[in-house]
Amino acid sequence: MPGPSNQDPDQHVSISGNAYAFIFGGNTDRLEGAEIGIAELPEIKAVAGPNGAYRLRVPDRTRVTPYVSMPGYHRIYLQTFFTCGRDLERVNFQVPEEGVYNALAEIVGAERDPETNELVASGVVSTFFKKEGRGFGEFDDFHDFRPHGIADAQATLVDRDGNSPAEPVYFNADVIPTPGLDRSTGDGGVLWVNLPEGDYTVTGSHPDLGFASFRASCRPGRLINANPPWGLFELAPGEDEPASVAA
Repeated sequence: MPGPSNQDPDQHVSISGNAYAFIFGGNTDRLEGAEIGIAELPEIKAVAGPNGAYRLRVPDRTRVTPYVSMPGYHRIYLQTFFTCGRDLERVNFQVPEEGVYNALAEIVGAERDPETNELVASGVVSTFFKKEGRGFGEFDDFHDFRPHGIADAQATLVDRDGNSPAEPVYFNADVIPTPGLDRSTGDGGVLWVNLPEGDYTVTGSHPDLGFASFRASCRPGRLINANPPWGLFELAPGEDEPASVAA
């Protein structure tokens, strides 16, 4: 989440977090050795250390889309942040193994290039995340906070003109995307596939709760996973969403 105000005279802020395996089939690995980068700033890279921890230094007042690459896992991108004078903390990557990526893509009908296995268009994933999980200081405590999803929420993805090019697919309680569900389960997951190139705003609604929105910068081949504790995280009563997630 947003860290303390940054007084760097060179007008830079840091982005930090952990890269770890998408928790499916008992895989709880942390991805030490993963390469972390910024799509808009290809010269900026870091290698994740123990526990998958990383830190990047990026210019302030800039839009940044972090990504992660790791052998055996499918590259993912995060939501697009706007750096605004504060470090960004707990910017985590939850990364699917290639086999998990293939299975989920098959279930939801994601179009893939037969030669590269990359998405032809783009996909977006996020989680309605409980506010109680946002404050952990230690990554292991965050990782063990399960289940962390919120049921009975609905998500909307729109382009700059307010159009929705695809319907959401919600994950069932067994962490499987299930076409036909009209709202989230206790898993909290939701996704969209086969999205045209463009910049989208994702918002959530619930009868009793409020959520942060986020910006998804979709480009051909890009799988965006707006991971907890960011993405569609639950706001505390009276809380405004941070400026860093403004679309």
